[in-house]
Amino acid sequence: DKDPLRFFVTQTGQIYVNPVIINHTNAFVEKKEGCMSNPSDPMKIVLRFHRITMTYQTIAYKEKDGKIVSDPFLSSEVTSGFSGPEAQVFQHECQHLNGSNIYFENASAKDCVEE
Repeated sequence: DKDPLRFFVTQTGQIYVNPVIINHTNAFVEKKEGCMSNPSDPMKIVLRFHRITMTYQTIAYKEKDGKIVSDPFLSSEVTSGFSGPEAQVFQHECQHLNGSNIYFENASAKDCVEE
C-alpha cells in the first residue's frame, strides 16, 4: 500500500522492503565504508549507531510440498534488532533510501533515520 516501494537487497539475496529504523542506541561507532554507488571514491570513516531496531517487510510465497504455489506477496511487517556489520549495512542502505549518502559533505548517522 506504499507507492513507491522502498527496498534494498543484501549480498545473500534477502530483500528488505519499506525498511524504517525505529530505534537506535545513542552510542556511535566509527566504521570505514565505501559505496558501490560510487566505487571510484575512497573509503571514508562514518559514524554509525552501534545497534538499531528496524521494521520491514520481505517477499513471501505460499508453499505446498516444498513447491511455490503462489505469486510473490509482501509479508506482514517484521521488527528486528541488528548490531555489528549487519546494522552498519542496513544504516548505509536506509541512508540511500532517504536520499543521502556517505559522501555528502554534512552526512551523519541521523540521515539513515526517518524523522
